[in-house]
Amino acid sequence: MGTWANVLFAASNWFVGEWGAEWVTLNENLLTLFTVTFKTTNHLDLSCNKLAMVIVDSTKVDFRCDINETVTQIILTGPGVKSICSLYISGGRNVALHQSAEQTSTYTENTKSYFASLAVDGNTNCYFYNGSTSHTGSEPNPSWTLTLDTPRVVNRFVIYNRADGAINRLKNFNLTAFDINSKAVWSYQDQNPETALIYKFTRFESDPVSKIRIIPTSKETYDIQYILTLCEVLMYGDCVPGSWGLECNKTCPVECPGSCHQGTGTCFICQGRSDPPLCNTACPSGQWGPNCTNQCGISCYNASCDRTTGQCDKGCNGFINPPFCNTECGINTWGPNCQFYCRTNCYNMSCNKVTGVCNSGCIGYMDPPNCIVGK
Repeated sequence: MGTWANVLFAASNWFVGEWGAEWVTLNENLLTLFTVTFKTTNHLDLSCNKLAMVIVDSTKVDFRCDINETVTQIILTGPGVKSICSLYISGGRNVALHQSAEQTSTYTENTKSYFASLAVDGNTNCYFYNGSTSHTGSEPNPSWTLTLDTPRVVNRFVIYNRADGAINRLKNFNLTAFDINSKAVWSYQDQNPETALIYKFTRFESDPVSKIRIIPTSKETYDIQYILTLCEVLMYGDCVPGSWGLECNKTCPVECPGSCHQGTGTCFICQGRSDPPLCNTACPSGQWGPNCTNQCGISCYNASCDRTTGQCDKGCNGFINPPFCNTECGINTWGPNCQFYCRTNCYNMSCNKVTGVCNSGCIGYMDPPNCIVGK
């Protein structure tokens, strides 16, 4: 091994929506001693946003970043670089494979029907008579629709056109994505002047997608009406936050309800606990939130708060409305839940809402703010 300060990986074009990587190291003491940065196609430096990390075992660690950019370089720095054995990079999985597809009509030739499902069967042999291309009949408004079994966050699309002719039917197609309520959340209109055999495009929005619809806008010169043919449609993405599993039908643990490893369900972040991925060490007194990174508010009595919500669990100090403790004590009152009155030896009976000392001076006493020594 070397003692490199950094390692750079370059590619012609990587899209990163939720970027994931797994390092395999030879030294478990260096397992997490990495920093990851990126360079965009415009040569701008980009940091790892919303870094999530889970230790897989004594030699593997999984990192994830939210990066809505196209990047050309991934740069690793830090002491752990010298111990890297392997690096695996993922931009998501094909969530369209074998999902429910339908089209407005189906073309049949010599008893062979070219169903909508042929465009999500995993076969990218795009010669028509090999039987792996969907094909509508000739009609005024054909369309092809894919419905996912559960909503997914989709970042990238790859569409394979028919390869042996009639390729102009897909030119300038329109793709619309819908949410679970059939509301359109995103649309892509192909603007390429030339017809392509493979179309690749990205989506930067994070709204979950439940369904997509593809509509043709072009015809071959000999076509009377529109016809839509698709060899294969791939959609890369992953589960929506809070779910995990191959089918995204499992719920993240209560310790990390909004963020867990989408392959294993282990926690990147522990809510009210400090030790991901196990999440079995509760936050110490005075701390709360994800990985115990927040301090209980000064308005909480004895700086004590709920380890998950941050709300004051033992009442307020200088405030009157537990557990929120965001309404200050009224005039002349102070202390836990404002139960005490300011002393009469405070000027105008005005005192500090937390400590009770005389903020505005004394009446008949000479030692503000305590006001206990007579004149």
